[in-house]
Amino acid sequence: MRWTKLCAALAAVAACSGGDSEEAPMVPLPIVMPQPETPPFAIAGLPAGNHAGYIIGFDPLDTARQVRVTALLDEATATGNTLSRVQLDWAELEPSPGMFDRAPLDEALAAATEIGTRRFVLVSTLDTGVLTIPEDFLDDGALRPGLRLSDEEVAGRFEAFLDWLLPILTSENVWGLSIANEGETLIEDGTVSSAEAETFVERGLRQIADDAPELARGVTLTFTGPEAFSDYAEAVLSNSNLAIYNYYCLDETLVTTRRPVWESATAAMRQNSGDLPIMLQELGCPVGYEDQPSDLQSAPSVQADFFDYFAEVIRDDQQFRAVYAFQLLDWSPELAASFVAPVREEGEQLAADRLEEWLATSGLCSWSEDLCRPGWQSWLDLTEAAAVTQQ
Repeated sequence: MRWTKLCAALAAVAACSGGDSEEAPMVPLPIVMPQPETPPFAIAGLPAGNHAGYIIGFDPLDTARQVRVTALLDEATATGNTLSRVQLDWAELEPSPGMFDRAPLDEALAAATEIGTRRFVLVSTLDTGVLTIPEDFLDDGALRPGLRLSDEEVAGRFEAFLDWLLPILTSENVWGLSIANEGETLIEDGTVSSAEAETFVERGLRQIADDAPELARGVTLTFTGPEAFSDYAEAVLSNSNLAIYNYYCLDETLVTTRRPVWESATAAMRQNSGDLPIMLQELGCPVGYEDQPSDLQSAPSVQADFFDYFAEVIRDDQQFRAVYAFQLLDWSPELAASFVAPVREEGEQLAADRLEEWLATSGLCSWSEDLCRPGWQSWLDLTEAAAVTQQ
């Protein structure tokens, strides 16, 4: 009731009370308690403050490395590590049409809990340079001739997949979901058109908003995505409640950058994200080879400076709500070489050399030696800075 109407009603009661009768009893005014404002950049499933976690790596761990990783995890947890991340492909969870396999998801969620209790899930559909959708849609890694990502055959099946997936994630208290990872790379190489990618991600994000509004939702973009692929990025960010980026201390030629570039990058992320909270799904900086000249022009000190800078960001900027280090351990030499082999086969030797050096020296700690780099302490400082913001 508006205050003017309430006052008029009280006046009418007084007028009807009769001149000689007892005064009408006072009608108490309702007590209106001030409602707390929603904190800026709020995320439903994530407590106040900024949060940090890391990705261990992609190699299987032998017993000795598992013991070592556990000790490092304990150290990070003590300084404030709270986040973990699960990455699975749609194809892995729907191995045949309409048949879903929950086992890989349950296993990944259980393993993630050992890293950080607040879990985020990436289910890739468009992934860096590859389509990770069910095999029956594909022909030699590309969409079957005549099929588009936005067609009902694909987008409708993804809708049915989300009908199955979303109740599981909410029941497991997962705090957020990304449904594609660096999809701009597939637009750039012509695997899919921007229009069909936009339609596909819009449809998925709207379904999440309708069916699981408590989940933070988004699509992981490359740092340069909003400028280079503006229509796709607009489709993503306008339907998300979380802006998600991957960011590395590398330029387009895979040479390491320095603080002025990092400052410019974080300013661009703020501008492109508007009033959305920001998550850095992959934040990384390789150290480069230390026993030979580095094609990346990097060094352990560059990695440490990189994470020192982002510790400042996490401590001072409440928009950067979540950040994951990429990654704890280097890629093994064997895995890095295998991943880069297709690039070498195309004759791109310099690109292959730099990519392999990046992956083989990406860790805060070495794969081959039982040591951590100065960047590990910088990362611990970052997790501690994040923990302070939660108080």
